[in-house]
Amino acid sequence: MKKGFIFGLLAVLTVFTYHFFNQPVSVKPPPLELLSDSSIIDSNSDIKNLDKTTVTNLGNKNSVKVIKPTQHTEPSESSDKLSESDFNSGESITNAFVLENDVISKDALQDFFTIDNLDELILKIKNIAPTEQSETREYQLSQNLKVFHNTNYYAESYACAGRICTLSLNYDELKKEELTEFSKFSKNYTFTNTSVNKYGEKQLKAIYIATDDPSKLTVK
Repeated sequence: MKKGFIFGLLAVLTVFTYHFFNQPVSVKPPPLELLSDSSIIDSNSDIKNLDKTTVTNLGNKNSVKVIKPTQHTEPSESSDKLSESDFNSGESITNAFVLENDVISKDALQDFFTIDNLDELILKIKNIAPTEQSETREYQLSQNLKVFHNTNYYAESYACAGRICTLSLNYDELKKEELTEFSKFSKNYTFTNTSVNKYGEKQLKAIYIATDDPSKLTVK
């Protein structure tokens, strides 16, 4: 009798243990974190990730940006969107970069910084019939190259037409302070990019757009 009771108790415990440890377990997963996309346009900056060119608004000073050199990459065939008609006059090249209400075209800036042969583009601008404004600005730009007294540069080319001035030069070492000072040859919206060209040379590309108030920079 006693043995039967013990065997019965063991049987009950065995069944209870099996069912308890074989029940499915529900685990609530941790909440997913929201990820921010650093490539979108930031309302606190004028351009974010524009072909590795960032534009910083410096208040009542010229807007200047310098970034570290990046490796040369060949642009796609569709990147060169500036048309031949944009080089007909100072007004047409200005309108290619400056939209209504003095808004700067982000697409035109991207075209400028990704064009395969920038020197050729600068030559086209130089061949545009000059105006008093463009001649004055180009003279001021050329005279202000002297501020690069601690920068060893070479192979420079530049031209102005309408409100637009463009510059390209190669350098061994570029001083940010000197580049900022150089942009003050006139009141400008200033956009610059440094990169390494296909020959392994460090290259500065810059575009300066005349304005009465650099602090009102708007790009889209």
